[in-house]
Amino acid sequence: MDDPERIEGSVEKEKRAIEDTAGKVTDDKNLVDEVRSRTTSRHIVFWSYVLAFFFTAGILVLRHLG
Repeated sequence: MDDPERIEGSVEKEKRAIEDTAGKVTDDKNLVDEVRSRTTSRHIVFWSYVLAFFFTAGILVLRHLG
């Protein structure tokens, strides 16, 4: 991963952590829910790519063996 991408990812992660903490401190349920929603959607996208990779790799292995 390139350095700018890694830095941008770190900044986004810290931003979410600050927003989550601010929402908890101020008891702002909407802010906390929004941060969790964005985090969950990022996890879903990440794991869908991982599953697609392994599914594709499995198909390629089966083609090679068959």
